[in-house]
Amino acid sequence: MGNDKTSVNWKTYSKDVDNDAAIYLDEESLTIKEFSFRADLRENNLAFLKNMIELGKANEWLFFDRNGKLMNPNFEEIIINIQNSNAYSFINDPIKFIENIGNENK
Repeated sequence: MGNDKTSVNWKTYSKDVDNDAAIYLDEESLTIKEFSFRADLRENNLAFLKNMIELGKANEWLFFDRNGKLMNPNFEEIIINIQNSNAYSFINDPIKFIENIGNENK
């Protein structure tokens, strides 16, 4: 996933944090058609996530998760969604998460 005329990708990685973002442009107008990011939940004070939420507020964006659930640029609303996610469940107890795969509908 590299940069080209219609996409710009950004990543920061260290032993403490792994955040990334991507901007995709419309080929004709070169206006932003999609902006996506992934915030590392291990980051102290969740600075990257909070900054993305502030950017969303300033631009009147809605956020959506991988399941398509729409959310306002509101920290509390987004945190609740994160706490109900598979990623969060895995981070908190990977063994329990793996043991429960396939048992969601039972």
